[in-house]
Amino acid sequence: MDRIHKATLYFITVLLEIIIIYAWKLEGDMWNVWDKGFCIFVFLCHIPFYFALFFENRRMLDILHFTVFLSTFFGLFVNSNFLLVLIISFCIGVQIQWTCINKCILNNDEQNISSNFGFGKITTILTLLYTCFLSYRLGRMKNTESKKAEKAEKAE
Repeated sequence: MDRIHKATLYFITVLLEIIIIYAWKLEGDMWNVWDKGFCIFVFLCHIPFYFALFFENRRMLDILHFTVFLSTFFGLFVNSNFLLVLIISFCIGVQIQWTCINKCILNNDEQNISSNFGFGKITTILTLLYTCFLSYRLGRMKNTESKKAEKAEKAE
């Protein structure tokens, strides 16, 4: 694996953990089970990821690669705006990476060429549509919150 891609993956992983820890300290007491479950799932996946990336264990990286997709599906259930924005941002970042360098940096060259799973037109289109859906969901959540705040103001 390219050293720059490896360093980038380490950086992104650590950054995500820092953001999640910050969010947990900021609003974790208001989270539901899905919000906490998302964070715990991410941490549990990142622990073996560091080792698999360091030792370039392709089999383990491929399994953990699948968990990246699983973690984004928590976007269907989380109720924290902060976590939903994080998931949307991650999806957008992955799509930008796919578009700019025309491959997935977690895959090896053979996987990027021969597979439509993990990186390819179908995955790109589905990720784009899913990101649009999550953005719509975030807007609905924000709208619902503002309506509740307006009702509370009128009640006072």
